[in-house]
Amino acid sequence: ASALVVEAGIRVLYIEGTLRAEYGALVDRFLAKDPDLEFCALVQTRPNVFLRRTNMSDANFAAIPTDQESIDRFDVFILGDIDSSYIRAAQQEMFLKRVRAGAGLLMLGGYHSLGPGGYEGTAIGEILPVRLGGRDIGQITEPFLPVLTPDGTRHPIFANISDFFPSRQSPEPKTAGLPALNGCTRVEGLKPNAIALATFGADEAAMPVLAVAPADKGRTAVFVGDTTRNWQQGPKALDQDSPFTRFWGQMVRWLAGRGAAVDLGAGITAAVNKAYFEPEEQVELTAVVRNQEGQGAADAKVTAKAVEYKVTKQRDGLWLYLTALLHVLFNDL
Repeated sequence: ASALVVEAGIRVLYIEGTLRAEYGALVDRFLAKDPDLEFCALVQTRPNVFLRRTNMSDANFAAIPTDQESIDRFDVFILGDIDSSYIRAAQQEMFLKRVRAGAGLLMLGGYHSLGPGGYEGTAIGEILPVRLGGRDIGQITEPFLPVLTPDGTRHPIFANISDFFPSRQSPEPKTAGLPALNGCTRVEGLKPNAIALATFGADEAAMPVLAVAPADKGRTAVFVGDTTRNWQQGPKALDQDSPFTRFWGQMVRWLAGRGAAVDLGAGITAAVNKAYFEPEEQVELTAVVRNQEGQGAADAKVTAKAVEYKVTKQRDGLWLYLTALLHVLFNDL
């Protein structure tokens, strides 16, 4: 088989304020199984005390990072049900600096996030694509499926999965059976530079459920829905297809500026540690192997051989440039 050399893995920092169902779903069912991602997940077990899950050898955070260098190592930030009082103003400015330089930021709904979490008027609140409202804005506890807007049906986040959801053009999903979300956090509406991809109800003035916006070179998003674990557990129990993996995978890739659709089939991708090498210099190659479900195959055996290369002359001597073509042999998938 052949594999293309691609960009290095996306680094995700996920911060949760409570040990809730969404944390387990995102960490165990998505972050830990997507071979293209490196992640550090912090969940608050009591005030300012965090439990860490990570697949990064250099992520030694015992709490939310407080220095710009650590924050700059990540490409995507996911903020869950964590009150604004636990992220100091100086830290919020550091997150914003990284986002404006090209990273992505997503805030999830919860009883202690968005408006209920006191983010209205904060640095993070100002960069989000929706008007949050105050701490008393409340929750919607009615089960529902997000309704895709025309922008949503065409957006990379919903590539190949839009049929699971109702839309303004099609009130009933083309692929039936996706469990409803249990509710969502209220928001007041879109900001002028934002786009609603999904709403609570089909009316054009309906409250946004998923909204996105640019932030200089970066991107921001808000997803107000209750836990998406139902999207993973329900269909799996019935041996049905689910949008869970692709929804979150495409969400993170879009936030990181890599909007390709998630491929759930078996395959290999690989990355080299840099683009140019001196003659005889050692090349570091990282390969990820997906099984038939598109998840990382932990026991795969991989060998690689560069079969095509190009030598270019520069004033300081010869440099070896590796092309994107690699032959990769693998087994034990």
